[in-house]
Amino acid sequence: MRQRSLATRLANPGPTPLIWGESREAWVVCFIAMIMAVFAWGTVFYGNGIYLPFLHQDRGWSVSAISLAMLFFALAGVTATLIVGRLVDRVSPAMALVWGALTIGPGLILIGRVDHLWQLYFVYCLFGMGYPALGTAGVSAILSLWFRQRYGLGLALSLSGGSIGGSIFPVTMAWLSEKIGFATTTLGFGVFLIVVIIPLAAGLLILDRRRVGGGLTAAADVTGDGLALVARRPLFWVVTGACGLTLGAQVGFLQHQINFLSIDVTVVVASLVVTVTVFAGALGRFLFGWLSARSHPRLLLAACSTLQAMGLIGMVVAPEFPGRAAASIGIGFVVGAIVMLPPILVRFLFGSRDFGQVYGLTNVALYIGMGSGPWITGVIHDAAGSYHTAFLMLAGCQLLAATILVFARPAR
Repeated sequence: MRQRSLATRLANPGPTPLIWGESREAWVVCFIAMIMAVFAWGTVFYGNGIYLPFLHQDRGWSVSAISLAMLFFALAGVTATLIVGRLVDRVSPAMALVWGALTIGPGLILIGRVDHLWQLYFVYCLFGMGYPALGTAGVSAILSLWFRQRYGLGLALSLSGGSIGGSIFPVTMAWLSEKIGFATTTLGFGVFLIVVIIPLAAGLLILDRRRVGGGLTAAADVTGDGLALVARRPLFWVVTGACGLTLGAQVGFLQHQINFLSIDVTVVVASLVVTVTVFAGALGRFLFGWLSARSHPRLLLAACSTLQAMGLIGMVVAPEFPGRAAASIGIGFVVGAIVMLPPILVRFLFGSRDFGQVYGLTNVALYIGMGSGPWITGVIHDAAGSYHTAFLMLAGCQLLAATILVFARPAR
């Protein structure tokens, strides 16, 4: 009898003690999600800022031609984000990590070896297919399965991995590219990503099997109407459109930030400014994550959009590099919050039922913004001969998004 009882306890250990209102395993998942964010932001989100100047200098391609790759990134991402949401909700969250590793990893290996623009666009399709799995879409959907009360805190901690990756990877890539070459550097980062993410997927698979089997403390109570009903609500599409607009403007700046700053300094020095920008974003992410439990996330996101618009205007009016660097850091203070607040807002307004798929629809707009923002910025740059007009356009988009969010109130 004792042996059977012991075997039963090992197979089904029961609820685990709570730490800060969540199970121990929830915080382990939070750590896994943080590593996901390190690679998603370090190699793709902020890594793009490194790829653009190196390809521009080494291949001689125009800024707009390289920026067009982000449209292919967005087209692939629109499809992938729906797939990732379904993988997390219906199959296993571990499959999202495998998906991300086997798309972004090969993309990194190939990007240093592209000789034609069509090859670059293919690589960005791989990035677009993988980024939702390791980025905000995958992280927010995975955490939603484990977190009950501290979802905002868990998301802020997980996405702080983006600040770690964004502060370390780009400057390291820039330095290594000058020492050992761009192709060798991206090859190393691609292999490194695969070697780290695949074992994490195995660990997450074990945790998920215990969760499904009832061995862990129950995740959040399921609330909301579900995908079919939420998709019929006009408010959902208004909020989704505003989120896509603000993120598109942000990414439009970030993908050209190093190229703009390197007009006056070297790429390595410009990358160091990005590092400081990312650290500022980490501070802002925790501040706005704390505020999200005390204020309406809709108004917080509107405030972030307004602050970033002011920073973009500062980039235009600053006459010299120190002023532009300061404006970049100011913009960076809300970068993390603009990435973090959309899933919090969607969950706040529409509940946790089918969250992976509901937020997957929101990600369609986010990817359209992420793809069109950098491309339009590059086109305006080539047409005007500078970034000033493009950055003012991005500031206008941020102010428009803020206005929409302020007036997009739920019906009473």
